[in-house]
Amino acid sequence: ALELDKNQPLGRLSLAECYNNLNKPKKALELLERIKDLDFFSTIPLNVTNFQYSVELQRALAYEKLGDLEQAIYACKRAHKICPNFQQAKDLSKHILHQLSTDTTSLATLKRIAEPESASSEDAYYYGNALVQAGEVMAAESAFRLALSRDKTNIRARRALALILSKTSRVDEAKNVLMEGLNIHKDVPDLT
Repeated sequence: ALELDKNQPLGRLSLAECYNNLNKPKKALELLERIKDLDFFSTIPLNVTNFQYSVELQRALAYEKLGDLEQAIYACKRAHKICPNFQQAKDLSKHILHQLSTDTTSLATLKRIAEPESASSEDAYYYGNALVQAGEVMAAESAFRLALSRDKTNIRARRALALILSKTSRVDEAKNVLMEGLNIHKDVPDLT
């Protein structure tokens, strides 16, 4: 890392990755923040999109290590928006959302992540899970409905909604939710 030119964007990114690996996320974030201040066009890496994705991914990893999981999620979302086919930011986001959904003290954070129109179906699903854990079944039902409104193919949200409906004596509605899922996913045994 000492051989890297810290004044070049690629050098800063590589150094930030090293700091993250050494469990020094504050130093990594410092370097990543200064990337946007550089004369970017004088030193463009060969693949700008991959570079931008990597900056956001390293930012997400640093925020995760600092315990700022909400900012880590937002960095993952920015990375995913830059390169939707790259899986690492999406996987990190799911991991963090799962982590948040098992901690009932994170309800406010999950709500802020799940409620904007730009939020994903998965965001709403994990928020619903956290609400179930907190015993807020009616709010969880709304979160699972929100998840399905964003992505009708979200099987986990569909199963969770059907379970809530059946547990609250709305068996016919639960059957309808599952039947709608079977019409979308003809070969998914989890919905039968």
